[in-house]
Amino acid sequence: MSKTAVGLEIEWKQVKELLEKRKFLVFPNRVGFGEKYAVWPEGQGVESFLDLAQSLDVRLIYFSKAEFSFGDIKELVAEFYSDDLEDEEIASAETNRIEEMTKPFLSKISMFMVQWVYQGVVHVFFRTADWYEALEVDLEEHHVDVEEQNERQFKHKQSELQKIAQSLANDSNFQKAHNSDMRFIVAQKLYPGFDEDEVAELAYLAWQVYENEIMPKKEQELADEARKSLAEGQSLTHTASKLGMTSGRLERLLARYPANEDKN
Repeated sequence: MSKTAVGLEIEWKQVKELLEKRKFLVFPNRVGFGEKYAVWPEGQGVESFLDLAQSLDVRLIYFSKAEFSFGDIKELVAEFYSDDLEDEEIASAETNRIEEMTKPFLSKISMFMVQWVYQGVVHVFFRTADWYEALEVDLEEHHVDVEEQNERQFKHKQSELQKIAQSLANDSNFQKAHNSDMRFIVAQKLYPGFDEDEVAELAYLAWQVYENEIMPKKEQELADEARKSLAEGQSLTHTASKLGMTSGRLERLLARYPANEDKN
C-alpha cells in the first residue's frame, strides 16, 4: 500500500475496515510501550500481524493515528534546531520554511499504529507517511547545512576581527593604555559600530597581538640600541634615561633580549 499523503489515509481506512471485519474490539488510542514491546517487521503486512493476534486469542486492539499539525512543525524545529533556538532569526526562518513545505500535508495522517498486548508484551504495527520520513531527512540534511553555514560565518567573523585587531594593536593610543579598561575605551572610540562584547573581544585579541608580536620586536630594538650606546662608552644610567626607562628596567631588558651573537 502507498504511504503518500493520500495513500496512508487509504491504508488507514483499509486497516479500520479489516479490524471491523474480523470483529476485534477496537480502542481508539495507543497503549504505552513499557519495557517489553515487539515491533512487527516492516516487510510483513497488517493481516499477518492480526493473524498472530487471533491465534493467541487476543481480542482487544489499540488503533491510533497522528494527523500532522502546526504543533508538529514547532516540535520538529525544536528537535532539529534545539542548539539554534536562541537565534530567533534561524528559528523563525526554519519554521516558515517547514510550514511552506508541509502545507499540503496539514491534517493528513502522518502515522498510524495498531497494537495488542499479550502476556505483558506490547506488539506494535505502524506505518509512517513517506512525505513525513522525507521531511525528517530534509531537516537532518538542512540542519547540517545550517551548522556548516554558522561555522563558516563564525570563522569569517573571527578572521575579520583578527585583521582589525592587528590594526588596533599598532595604534599608539592603544599601546599606551595602561590596563584593559583603558584599552577597551580606545577600541570603542575607534570602532563605534561594534557592540560591547565585540569591542571586548577585539581589545583582547589586539592585546594578544601586541604582547606576542609587536612588543617583543620593540623591546629587541631597544635592547640593541642600548647595547650600541653602552659599546660607545655611555653609562647604563645615561642610556636608560635616553631610552625613557629606569636602569632596572633596562637591565631586565638586556637580560631578556641577548645580543645576536649571544643567541648563536
